[in-house]
Amino acid sequence: MLDRAAVPDSVVRFIRSTCLNEYGIAHYVKRYHRSYGEDYKLEIWATLWGGEEFLHHVVLRICLKALGEDITLLEFAGLEQGNFGQSYDP
Repeated sequence: MLDRAAVPDSVVRFIRSTCLNEYGIAHYVKRYHRSYGEDYKLEIWATLWGGEEFLHHVVLRICLKALGEDITLLEFAGLEQGNFGQSYDP
């Protein structure tokens, strides 16, 4: 356990926000795969990059749990049901 009282709320909010952002990496990677078409090397890069980015989510979530905080089911549902495609130009 980490001492939650020693960590400012603004830092916890930043960790939470970044953790959720990194969890949503599948939405970004999907766009890269579509953009690269049949370019196998770039598709491999996008896959490896996505996996590496997801590890950030794992580490940040461990930190949140150690602080007695966690990502809620509602927050996860918001990410998984979000239409992130609206955030990008075609």
